[in-house]
Amino acid sequence: MTLRASLVEAIAAWLEQGYPGPVTVSHETDTTELLPPYAVVRISSAEPLAPMELIWDLTALIAVSHDADATPATTAEERANELFAKMEGEDNLADFIAFCEEKGLAISTMFPLESNLTVADGHWVHILGVRLIAALSEV
Repeated sequence: MTLRASLVEAIAAWLEQGYPGPVTVSHETDTTELLPPYAVVRISSAEPLAPMELIWDLTALIAVSHDADATPATTAEERANELFAKMEGEDNLADFIAFCEEKGLAISTMFPLESNLTVADGHWVHILGVRLIAALSEV
């Protein structure tokens, strides 16, 4: 499996683990038709740190979508923030990095970027960006 696919799968698994909320977590290559509320994890950018380098600088996006007609904006925001909290804070980040190590990924640094809200096709869509320096490792 590629670094990109492994990282997307690890982030989706991490978000689902112990998350009590109603949001279904999926990833960019999943072809299952999802009904809100759901979250999709994808890689928006990925570049090696140097030519032929095995260590990559990546930006992952986590998009949480709710039906704007069925879910108040405040509820959608609370649910997105609950999910995003798993990717923020020193303890959660350390736990996530350890989780990735078990999955064969080495994360040398990771930090959340700004989150946004947009309305698209009748959905509240909250997006969190996460920047990582990562490589595949031996399991």
